[in-house]
Amino acid sequence: MEAVASLLNEHFVMVKVHRTTDEAQALGYLWTPTVIFYSADGIERMRSVGYLPEATMVNRIRLGLGAVHLGEKRNDEAAMWFRLAAEGGVGDQRAEGRYWLGVARFRAGGGDKVAWQEEWGRLREEHPDSEWTQKASPLWVPAREKPKVRL
Repeated sequence: MEAVASLLNEHFVMVKVHRTTDEAQALGYLWTPTVIFYSADGIERMRSVGYLPEATMVNRIRLGLGAVHLGEKRNDEAAMWFRLAAEGGVGDQRAEGRYWLGVARFRAGGGDKVAWQEEWGRLREEHPDSEWTQKASPLWVPAREKPKVRL
């Protein structure tokens, strides 16, 4: 778990709260370990509940870092972390990284739909059965396709 500790120590202030305390209950503790990613303004941006193997937890931290940066409107930094998650993750975390990478690129580009659609197109190709692809589906229109309008 050296890689996990390194990432957490480098990017976060860590606070341990025992599961039986009032503080743990106030934070919505459900199971151990619970890792909550807060931005500097104190807003919860992501949460991970339960043990994960090291490689999976490293990727969860990348997603958490992306979520923190996205919440703070540091979209280019968020995109960097989401890209790492999309390319280096395992299972559905890769799809989650690709989904959020599309959001971060959209925001970084001032509403550039092409960047967002490129990422969500990759999401559909790489993870057709993912929950994250389903979340993107109502909004995704290929950049090449234009809606047909009848006059």
